[in-house]
This record gives sequence, C-alpha cells and structure tokens, in this order.
Amino acid sequence: MMNEVDKALSGGPLLETLVEGFNITLSRKDMQTLKDLTWLNDEVINFYFNLLMERSKKCDPTIHIFNTFFYPRLLKVGHQGLARWTRRVDLFAVDLIMIPIHLGMHWCLAVIDNRSKTITYYDSLLGDNNQCVNALRDYIAAEHLAKKKVPLDVKNWKLVIKKDIPEQLKRV
Repeated sequence: MMNEVDKALSGGPLLETLVEGFNITLSRKDMQTLKDLTWLNDEVINFYFNLLMERSKKCDPTIHIFNTFFYPRLLKVGHQGLARWTRRVDLFAVDLIMIPIHLGMHWCLAVIDNRSKTITYYDSLLGDNNQCVNALRDYIAAEHLAKKKVPLDVKNWKLVIKKDIPEQLKRV
C-alpha cells in the first residue's frame, strides 16, 4: 500500500488524473498537497469529505458536509444566496453538519450537531472565530424557517470554540 502512495506522490505528470469521484478529479499535483509542509488544497478536502458522507450512509452518525466554497459564500450572501445548496438535503434529518473553513493559509472545521444543539469550531492554531459560529447559528435558523416553515429556537444552542484539541505547529 505504501508503494502505491509513494508512487502517487512522486514521479509522473503533475496533471495526471489519479482518482475521480463525486464530480471531483484529483491529479498528482492535488495529491502532493498531502506531503509534509505543503499547503493542502480544497479539492483534496472536498473529495475526502465526500468519502465521509458516503460512509455515513452505512453507519452512524449521519452527516452532511458542505464543500469548501460554502462558508465564504455564506459570509458574502447569507442564507438566501445558498438556498439551492440544500434543495435535495434536509439538514435536520442528519446528526452532524460539517463545514470546512479556510482562513487564507489555514484550514479549520465547524460542526453543527443537531443532536446536542451545539455548533463547535475547531482550529488547531487555537484561534477564536465567533463570527463563524454566529453565522452558522443564523444560517441554521434561517434554513429551518425556510424548510420547516416554523422558527428554530436557537437561544438554547451552545456555541463552542474548542480549545482542548491537538495543536498544529506554526509555520515561520
């Protein structure tokens, strides 16, 4: 197995397609972002999260994962500009909703847990991002109103910026 991984990450044309799925094509260049001290790209993240969603169809917890373009779009246009993103998805029928967050040079993750009514933000550099959890709380409330036609009482939802997580080494 490691020979296959080494082969994918080394020799060969950078733009050679190594895997396709979920309307995403990963090239050798994309896969090389998995090497040490390399900037991870959004296509690798989107592909991996699609694998997780497929797996969740067979076991718990059930999840929906937005792609890496969701959060910037949410900040730019709000819920009304994202209505088509959930045309075929009932976000309230899944246990977890995961949102990758790109902060320019760093990836974070936000998780909406419908079971515990919690929105948690994970940042391996231990940064704070209240804007994110507040925007997601407002989004989920607007989505509930649009889909269920009744307001969602979000005043008892917990907004958490998780700090007791593994830390990433800072680059200099």
